[in-house]
Amino acid sequence: EQQRADHQNLESKVDKLDSKVDNLNDKFDIIIALLKKP
Repeated sequence: EQQRADHQNLESKVDKLDSKVDNLNDKFDIIIALLKKP
């Protein structure tokens, strides 16, 4: 039972990490778009 709880905990951490990476990618896209503007 404890192991399953740990597993769910890990999954939620991975989900949060994924969303952080997505946010970072969005920011990079914006920065690159701004840099490409003349």
